Amino acid sequence: MFACRVPVRVLLSGVAFLAPITLSAQAAPEPIGSSLLLQAQQVLEAGRPFAATRLLAPLLASPAGKSPGAVLLAARAAAGWEGWGTIVRLLSGQPWLDVLADGEGRALLARARVERGQAPLEDARMAVANARGEALGPRLVTLARAFDRANEFDSAAAYYVKAQASFPTIADWLRLRAAGVLTDSAARAAMYQNITTPAALPRVRWTEALALDRSDNPRAAARLYDALGASAAAGRLRLRAANGPTERAAVRHELVGLLTPRLSIDDARDVIAQLDDAFPNLSAEEELLIARRAAAFDLSRSARAFSRATGGHPRQLSESDRLSYGSVLQRLGRYHEASVIFEGIHSRAAHVQAEYLRARGLLASGSRKAGLALLRQVSRTAGDSLTAATAGYLIGDLLVDDGDEKAARQAYLEVAHRYPETSHGARAAFQAALLAWIHGDQAAAGKEFAGLSEHAGSTSEGIAALYWSGRALLARGDTQAASGRWRSILDRFPNSYYTVPAAERLGVSAVREPAPEPAAAADSAVLAALDRAALLDRLGLRVEARFEYDRLSRQAETTSRQLLAIARAFSDRGLAARAYRLALRMPEAGERLAFPLPDAQALMEAQRAGVDPLLAAALIRQESGFDPYARSRADARGLMQVLPSVGAGLAPAAGIADWDPALLYQSEINTRFGVVHLAETRKKYPLLQAALAAYNAGAGPTNRWLALPGAQDPDVFIERIQFVETRDYVRRVLRNLAVYRALYPSVQ
Repeated sequence: MFACRVPVRVLLSGVAFLAPITLSAQAAPEPIGSSLLLQAQQVLEAGRPFAATRLLAPLLASPAGKSPGAVLLAARAAAGWEGWGTIVRLLSGQPWLDVLADGEGRALLARARVERGQAPLEDARMAVANARGEALGPRLVTLARAFDRANEFDSAAAYYVKAQASFPTIADWLRLRAAGVLTDSAARAAMYQNITTPAALPRVRWTEALALDRSDNPRAAARLYDALGASAAAGRLRLRAANGPTERAAVRHELVGLLTPRLSIDDARDVIAQLDDAFPNLSAEEELLIARRAAAFDLSRSARAFSRATGGHPRQLSESDRLSYGSVLQRLGRYHEASVIFEGIHSRAAHVQAEYLRARGLLASGSRKAGLALLRQVSRTAGDSLTAATAGYLIGDLLVDDGDEKAARQAYLEVAHRYPETSHGARAAFQAALLAWIHGDQAAAGKEFAGLSEHAGSTSEGIAALYWSGRALLARGDTQAASGRWRSILDRFPNSYYTVPAAERLGVSAVREPAPEPAAAADSAVLAALDRAALLDRLGLRVEARFEYDRLSRQAETTSRQLLAIARAFSDRGLAARAYRLALRMPEAGERLAFPLPDAQALMEAQRAGVDPLLAAALIRQESGFDPYARSRADARGLMQVLPSVGAGLAPAAGIADWDPALLYQSEINTRFGVVHLAETRKKYPLLQAALAAYNAGAGPTNRWLALPGAQDPDVFIERIQFVETRDYVRRVLRNLAVYRALYPSVQ
């Protein structure tokens, strides 16, 4: 048994409640792993729950090490990083749950099961029965949530109300929770009258709509949701309440009418799901509306809808719809079907786009020669200069892939001369000049870079050309003129990536000395709101916490002083993502807020993995904007945007037996995995620019770009990255890194 009376932090949702641990009076000193337990406890007290879990893993792997004290400490650590599955595995069936530490084990098990979507009423009741002192409040909230999940709404409301005595600062939010499950409208109205918290007041009408829905009054709820602008939710309720075919037809018409570009993607998904569930035989016109909207987020549903709308005769569609249909099929890899859809599109602009898409399909399906020939035809077709320029630029890239860089340069020059006003025209001019530089024609390169820098001006290609015109001048021995070009970049474009290589060549800093930040302190109301949000967060009331934070963010927009004060307050509370987003609106102040350091744990994880901590910070800023809940279209998650597949591969070595992709939203876990992945990438690619490209685009494309002529030069490598997203990504991370090194020279 683990006997200890040292106060420890019982970590819930990453924030701590202080509670003393007192185990059984009959407990004997821990004979096995006592020093490891003490070390893990100290790490947990220091706010590093996942590190405590890793420390305890070897001890718990042995049957002799699985003492009640060790298991309880491991469960407490898992609560800190929201390892709810781990808690359930550790504590289920343990005979001592209600004996040790006033039933803390039972309370942890109940909380874990609630967070996993269950309704553990018996666990939650027993946890409350064993509670003493400050432990009672959190357990009452857990019990209320368990009743809520069990749809025992009157009991849920009673315990939300009872918890108010333990948490007076968030009593309004607990009232809203209680009101949301009450069926008595008079009781709800009485609760609403007592709500004064600024962030809670706007939620009263939303809560009432939810309560009306739960009280089986869908028509009234729908009217209120309509008034709140929640049309999709209102339509769902009207559909549920519809009586007879006439009402159902009216709701069907209403739902279909919502499918406009203005409807959010989440609401559009909801509306389409409602239509599919309720009306299996939609009309061709209705399917066409679904097809158009779903093309942005659900390719398979869009393709089915287009097929149903046409009855197998796609030529009945308008040319714009045929372009959309074909594009959807192509993105699904159904190239032949897409090609059939594109055939017969004759109007000039639509025909050019269709032919370009058909060429892309031919290339993707392996018909390279035919695809290249069609691209050449498109690149010289009048009527749509943007599509023609895109086709011509792609020809240049394909010739680069083939190793025919002389022909690629000619293809790029043709695009630049034919379509100089398009973005691809400028990029093609740059690539043509770069190929001349790589292959030794410095005179032509210098002339073309100089001309492009004047023509493209302050655009990305114009600034790039200005930098490279300096390199071309240097190659010809004109050091003074080259330095003049690079100084011009520092003076005119201080926020451009190209200040980094220009400053390096000039031997100066790429970052100007930050101006002193003006004084601004958050007032007591802001600090109180932050306290409320933090408390809500650690109780598991995440939605309510977000409402408090969101209101502060909106309040920050009122004055520049408020903006800075609230951004600083967010930063002081460890809310780097919110501070960062506000700081981006202050170009003249708060530079360190716009370039915050990750928490100390993240920096230590980077050092431990052999990664420059400032590089990790630069990467986090670009990947997620310091938002631990960021999620990309590719399903990369968290601060450094780790894919679930990568996380699953790293979890066993980290001691996580109960892997869940949701754990990637835990900063400590995500940062550890991210820096380990970055360290492996850096080891494989000593050239930093290549490592960053591989982190973003993968090894295959990076290896291909590294094999191109001249790519061992870091500057050249970046310009030869063929994916626009990856090229910009590498530039931004390097720019971030330069700023971090200027702002935090002591961080190593």
